[in-house]
Amino acid sequence: MTRSRDALVYDPATAECQAHLPEIYARLRDEAPVYRSDEGWFALSRFEDVRAAAGDPATFSSEATEISQGLLPFIQSLDPPRHDALRALVSRAFTANRIAAMEPRIRAIARDLLDAFAGSGRGDLLAQTRASFRAA
Repeated sequence: MTRSRDALVYDPATAECQAHLPEIYARLRDEAPVYRSDEGWFALSRFEDVRAAAGDPATFSSEATEISQGLLPFIQSLDPPRHDALRALVSRAFTANRIAAMEPRIRAIARDLLDAFAGSGRGDLLAQTRASFRAA
């Protein structure tokens, strides 16, 4: 989000937005609780609005947006019944026992990433995560 004569422009992909999230979300809630970007996507910033939209996929479809289109859809951008079917499949892979079995490896990856960040004083989580997975 940037201010241009008090115009509200919300772009969560920018470093400026990421650096000022509490202020940005407060401004969205106060000034534009249903924000529409120039690209046509919407951001809801009030709890009750999010709850209502999440419970009414017939009216508030994520699947129909250009952002959710791609080679492979993200589960959070699917509407029922596709979302429900995929969630049922995924939930089988993430049982409590399977998560517990992955914990040592996840902790090791997190430790390695944090050590690299601490050593350099900064980090690129996405790039370093990719490198960790390639090395594994």
